Amino acid sequence: MSRAFQRIVTYSLGFKRNSLASVSWACSSRTLVAPSAVRADNISTLSTLHNQTSALANFNRPSYLRSITSAIRSAPVCLPVSREQHRGFASRKESGIDATSSGSEEEELVDDNGMTMKDREKIEKWAKNFTKESIPKGLLTLNFVRSSGPGGQNVNKVNTKVDMRFVVDDAVWLPEYVRDRLKSEESNRINKSGEYVLTSDRKRTQMANLDDCLDKLHEILIKMAELPKLPDAETLEKLERMRAGNNRRKANKQFQSQKKSSRRVSRDD
Repeated sequence: MSRAFQRIVTYSLGFKRNSLASVSWACSSRTLVAPSAVRADNISTLSTLHNQTSALANFNRPSYLRSITSAIRSAPVCLPVSREQHRGFASRKESGIDATSSGSEEEELVDDNGMTMKDREKIEKWAKNFTKESIPKGLLTLNFVRSSGPGGQNVNKVNTKVDMRFVVDDAVWLPEYVRDRLKSEESNRINKSGEYVLTSDRKRTQMANLDDCLDKLHEILIKMAELPKLPDAETLEKLERMRAGNNRRKANKQFQSQKKSSRRVSRDD
C-alpha cells in the first residue's frame, strides 16, 4: 500500500504524524473498519475508489487525493483496529451507557425502606380503617393477676391487673411493615418467646384495665404504621439533577477510558 495513502488516512482522521504506524496494517488490508453508525455506502465508496486507483502509478494525483479525502471525511468515524478484534471507539449507545436511565427498579422504589407506592397505599388504608374494635381479642393471650394499683384493700382480693400478649411473628392480622417496626422499635416489650407484652393496672376494675390495654395497643400499632414522609417536588427535582449529573460523569469517564484503550496497539499488531 502506498505510503501516501496511509498519510492521507492518518491526516484525514486527525491522527498525529507519529501515529502513522497504527493505521498501516488497516491500509494494507484496504479496509477501514468503523462502528455501525457509519453508513455502509461510505465505506464501500472508499474501498471502490482505492481499488480503482491502486493500479495506477501516480498515487499523488490531485483528483485521487481529493476523492479519497472526501470519502474518508464523509464517514463520522473511521478507526484503526486490531486483527483479533475491533478496537473502534465505542459510542455511548453501543457500550450500553445511558446517563439518563436509572433502571425500572430505582424508578419503582419510592423511599429508603424499598417500599413502592402500592405498598404505602395499602399500609395507609389499613391504618385509616384500623380501630380498637378491629383488634382480634381471640388471638390475644389474656392473664389476670393481683394488682398493685388503685383499689384499696380490694386489690388483695380481686385479680384486676391485665397481662395481654401475642406472638409478633404469628400476628397475620398486622401488616408486615408494622410487625417489623414492632420488633425493631418495641423490642423492650418482646420476651424471649417472641411475645409482645402489655400490662395495665391503672384502673380499679378488670374490664377497665383490659380496655386500657386495648387502647395502648391500638395507639402503638397506629404509630408503628406511620410512614416516612416522601420528599417534596423541589427536593425530588434536586435529587434527580444530582443523580443525572453523577450518571453523566460516570458515563463520560467510562467512555473516555474506552476511547483511550482503543488507541493502544499491542506489539503483536
